[in-house]
Amino acid sequence: MEANRIWHDPVVEVYSNLITPGVCCTAAAYDLANRRWYQLNIGDRVAPDDDWHHDTRLDEVPDDEWFSLTVEKHIKAYYTSKTALPPWNTINTNSSGSPATFELSEETLVRRPISEKFSYGYRPSDRLPTTKFDELREKTYLSRGADYCLWDGKKCVFKRIEFDCDVESHENEIRAREAIIQCIERNPRGASKDFNFEMESRFNVVPILAVVLHDETSNWIVSNHAADDNSPNDEDPESSGHNIAGFLMPYAGPSLDLLNGTAVNSDEDMPSTFPINSLSTPADTLINEEQLLDLTCGIRNLSKCGIVHGDICYWNVILTQPNSTACQAARLLLIDMGDVAPDYENDVDALGNLFLWCLEHSTVLKDNAKTQKRIVTAAALLKEGDLDRAIGVLSPSNMKRSFKRTLPSSDEKVKKRRL
Repeated sequence: MEANRIWHDPVVEVYSNLITPGVCCTAAAYDLANRRWYQLNIGDRVAPDDDWHHDTRLDEVPDDEWFSLTVEKHIKAYYTSKTALPPWNTINTNSSGSPATFELSEETLVRRPISEKFSYGYRPSDRLPTTKFDELREKTYLSRGADYCLWDGKKCVFKRIEFDCDVESHENEIRAREAIIQCIERNPRGASKDFNFEMESRFNVVPILAVVLHDETSNWIVSNHAADDNSPNDEDPESSGHNIAGFLMPYAGPSLDLLNGTAVNSDEDMPSTFPINSLSTPADTLINEEQLLDLTCGIRNLSKCGIVHGDICYWNVILTQPNSTACQAARLLLIDMGDVAPDYENDVDALGNLFLWCLEHSTVLKDNAKTQKRIVTAAALLKEGDLDRAIGVLSPSNMKRSFKRTLPSSDEKVKKRRL
């Protein structure tokens, strides 16, 4: 098992399925929950004839769900009996699933290497702190590309690079946070020196605490471009040892899609480890008007800095738990920024769609006729691109806002200590 990792019931996805003569098929399966690759060989033999590849033969090939369940079954059975991940990474069986034999194949033949690289932390322009992979403790499965973990005594989410397609999105997320830091530096008046504080408070963005770099414990295979004689090896020598494995964010609360999928136990500090597609029981998200106003102001601040989130939607917004950040009240914060979603109009239009989704899923909003009218009006204005007027609709003179956090003064700190 990966270093400093806690076992989780396997969650297996099949990423390729190769049909070959003599062997029904070979599938590459990845256990997302425990971050390990497996190979599944189905050994149904057929009498050779001219029609072996006919559609009737292909109908006998199990589907991806069968592959996933078969791999999950064998991993779980081994762990239940041995309290350890299996020493094998290859399963040989037939389309009935029994009998099965197991073997340890060369790791490079089973795993999918990462051919793309992104190095960080050695240039003066790299603004975020870095940490090594082995500094992460108690990693536990949270979703496809994210783990819950402890780092530097903090509860965090480790968003990790698993495939080549993740590299560019990770770089974009990091650069987006750096752009916010640059904006804060250009407008220092009244700003705290704590960039993470400002990122949450003024821009409603979950900060990146540290960029995680590969080390000897990460045990991830990165392909060598230099192996191809036609590919020049132009890697910067200074980048050695600075290839990123992912980044860390504070765990402040679940995303709105998780909240809408299942009830949240307020007594639990741990995030839900259920995959999103397994959640089926709708729950009230309990979003209120002041939280939407607070989020809108944060997005206006991003817009003033020329920063685009690129995919504002209910699965990229979290509802913080009380006292999970420096603010005591629950707030709406943005995650997963930097990549522009397909057919995306702009952040303001997307915010209008989010308003309507929240209105549909929050009884706090839809059970009050006046509130409902303001939300619908504000959403229409946002769809028209009028951010300031939308804020005005949500900001009646009698509405008190208590969401923007302020750093306690030295006198306040003294008072708290005396109390």
